[in-house]
Amino acid sequence: MEAFSYSISHDLRAPLRGIIGFTTMLDEKYGNELDDEARRIITVIKSNTLRMGSLIDDLLSFSRMGRQDIIKGNIPINNLVKEVITDLAGTDHNIYFNIQSLPDGYGDINTLRRYG
Repeated sequence: MEAFSYSISHDLRAPLRGIIGFTTMLDEKYGNELDDEARRIITVIKSNTLRMGSLIDDLLSFSRMGRQDIIKGNIPINNLVKEVITDLAGTDHNIYFNIQSLPDGYGDINTLRRYG
């Protein structure tokens, strides 16, 4: 597991740093000379590279989960949904929820909160 974590954090992040670095240099040096489509492509490359970095972070977190004890039990799904709605209420999104009564679930509540 240590080798896996090292490989993920080092071997996959190094190319991403290179991609971000080179696209930033390209943008800084030639940005004024690029047309709108070329600037859009640079933005897409940077955005997707940052997203890949986030996916790597999630994968590392998931791999660490295997080292934690899973404690299964009854999960009041209605309460869990209310927590999610409360968290979303602090965002700029204008969302309407129509939630019906949900049955309880069974599993590890901490895993659901972290990765759900």
